[in-house]
Amino acid sequence: MSGFKFKYENIIQIKERMEESAKGRLAGAQRELDIEKNKLNSLVDEKNNCIGVINNRVKEGTNVTFLQQYNSYMNSLSTNIEKKEKDIQVCKSRVNEKREELVRAVKEKKIMEKFKEKEREKFIEWEKKQEILLVDELVTYKNFKSN
Repeated sequence: MSGFKFKYENIIQIKERMEESAKGRLAGAQRELDIEKNKLNSLVDEKNNCIGVINNRVKEGTNVTFLQQYNSYMNSLSTNIEKKEKDIQVCKSRVNEKREELVRAVKEKKIMEKFKEKEREKFIEWEKKQEILLVDELVTYKNFKSN
């Protein structure tokens, strides 16, 4: 008997490529999110540094111009931090979207693989029936020939 050949094997291969592509897009979105988080952490660290510098300068005594410049810089950092937090939210939603795409691709591939397995089981059952028919024919032929 010939081996099992699934007529939709190429569709499974396409589904596998779609899954791999979705994994790549998810990884890219996750990298982008990590980069944005690192940038936010840098901004927060810089702001905390500035607060420390201002506190030290105030204790030592400083001029108003210095405080105004640092205050302006701190406001700029605060604005950048807020913007970066919004960027992170956008990246998180993009990661979630890519994760959902991956889940869909995995489900579609599993559906095709289950279908393939059912077809394989049907084929095996058909082969068993063919084998039984062949044995019956041989027995019948042998009995016919011996009579």
